[in-house]
Amino acid sequence: MSISKHVDAMEPADWHRVFGTNVFGACTATTAVLPHLLESKGHAIYFGSESAQHQPVPWRGIGGYIASKRALDSIVRSFKLENPTVAFTNFIVGATMTEFGMDDGDQAVLEFAEEWFRIGHVSMTMLEPIDHAKVIVDILNLPARVLIDQVSVRARPLTTSA
Repeated sequence: MSISKHVDAMEPADWHRVFGTNVFGACTATTAVLPHLLESKGHAIYFGSESAQHQPVPWRGIGGYIASKRALDSIVRSFKLENPTVAFTNFIVGATMTEFGMDDGDQAVLEFAEEWFRIGHVSMTMLEPIDHAKVIVDILNLPARVLIDQVSVRARPLTTSA
């Protein structure tokens, strides 16, 4: 979940909403299923974001979202450390054709999208949700001896043939 605002325009309720979904929701769900994951030596996959990986240039307009995804990454690493028999994967999602940033009909994300295209954060080539689903199924079907701590799935850039 994302709210498209400059960081200095984020209200406390905005921060609570973004972190409530992206961080606290993931932690609450993990805590609830952890006994089963420990017993089964299971696998938990979390959705990160390539926007949280961009350095030194962050994505303007989604600072709250980026902060929440960086916090989630830190928590996933802590879950891994504290529960070594469970597989934890941070699935870094690249630009995907979704309604991202359009929560509650909010179209403020459009203000920033032009800049994201201009500086190369987003291109005309975008992934589709089914692309991520296929990768996740493949990860979950790997032998138990294989651990993928982090995977980044991005669209392949368009190329022109000579």
